Amino acid sequence: MVDLEKRTKKRRERLRDTWSSKEWKEKRLAFIGTQGCSWCGSREYLTVHHPYRNGYGKELYMDFYLSQCVVLCRRCHAALHAGKELCSCKQGYKPFDADTCFTCYSKKHPEILEKVQLHKQVMKDKKKASDKAYRAKLKASKNKGI
Repeated sequence: MVDLEKRTKKRRERLRDTWSSKEWKEKRLAFIGTQGCSWCGSREYLTVHHPYRNGYGKELYMDFYLSQCVVLCRRCHAALHAGKELCSCKQGYKPFDADTCFTCYSKKHPEILEKVQLHKQVMKDKKKASDKAYRAKLKASKNKGI
């Protein structure tokens, strides 16, 4: 396991008691309140994102306003941790250093989308042929065993 993964696992273990406490749950619900996701506006599966690690496990961690927390839905939170942000079109996620998401890019460059679709079809056909060959080989080996 990489050091970062170990640290993340340890941090989550230490915070598990905090997350299951009645105080945490009440403060979390009060903070989320009637807000939607800060990125996409969704009102489902909301969570509190702590943007800075220095408050983990401390009193500051429980004060969402001082910790500069934001409300994100599960999908946007996962994208954030994957190094992406919601595109201005609000239909897809883009890397932080990119101008647009793939959806916007493919609208501007339809020839790229055609190539991607062609590549997907080629890969699908290769898998189908490979599966067919495997099944034929399996059938032949079963027939030899009879």
